[in-house]
Amino acid sequence: MVRINQQYVAFAAIISIFSCGLPLATALCPFPVQLQKHPAVSTNPKLLKLSNRIATFKKLADNSNSLEQNKTSRPKALGTLQIPTLVGGLAAAVITQRVLATSSSRLFRQHVTGAVMGSMVFLPAAIGSVQSRVDATKSMKNESAATRRGVLLRHIQAHFYLTYAAALSAVVSVGSIFYNKIVLGKPHFTSLHSRVGLTAAALWAGAYFVAQAKVWTPLIRGKKKGPNLLWASQRHRQLGKAASILTLVTTSTGVGLSAWGRTAFGPLLPLIVGIVLSVP
Repeated sequence: MVRINQQYVAFAAIISIFSCGLPLATALCPFPVQLQKHPAVSTNPKLLKLSNRIATFKKLADNSNSLEQNKTSRPKALGTLQIPTLVGGLAAAVITQRVLATSSSRLFRQHVTGAVMGSMVFLPAAIGSVQSRVDATKSMKNESAATRRGVLLRHIQAHFYLTYAAALSAVVSVGSIFYNKIVLGKPHFTSLHSRVGLTAAALWAGAYFVAQAKVWTPLIRGKKKGPNLLWASQRHRQLGKAASILTLVTTSTGVGLSAWGRTAFGPLLPLIVGIVLSVP
């Protein structure tokens, strides 16, 4: 049993590092540097040699300045959510280890593991990857439109992948506990935890449909030749923010108001719940 717990904790740690590293990869592509050619100023061999040396030193200086500008113009990897993502990953690993150490059913352990991985690892990383596009835009004013578009698209794509990972974790979590209730013959959606989670799921569905409309409507109407990935929607942002908050409330009530949570964490339970609520 100890060996299985260690494997699950290692898996949770790897996933948290991956969730931080995927948005980080959007900032690692350097911008091209163009060098100007300096023609010779004289046909005199000595003057020509001196002129070439001066041109070489100037090229090296231009290269250094360009590389320095590129460093400052690269967008932040996780925007303002870098620390919450790391804290959430560590807290998720601790909660996963504790639930795997209990004598609960496999379905219940899958429920808890999927919930904490989705809400405390993938979710803050997905939010951070899309929020960091603002930093990217502000720091790339002197870059070409094509370069800015490419970097912004990588941030948006990272947001998509991490959001789908969070959704998949939620499906595993909800599916496991739903089937577990059937096996035990217990009614569904009778607790505060389950009802808050159901409300969060409805809000996530609303945010998803708003996003899909923004992506595909221009293509359907013939305004674009492909999916529209660069867009902004206040309604999508509001629904996503509300859903994120309720998702973390769902996770905190699942840990803080449950018998296994009180048994697993004892006097540390309020601290764990506080960490969960501080992730966004």
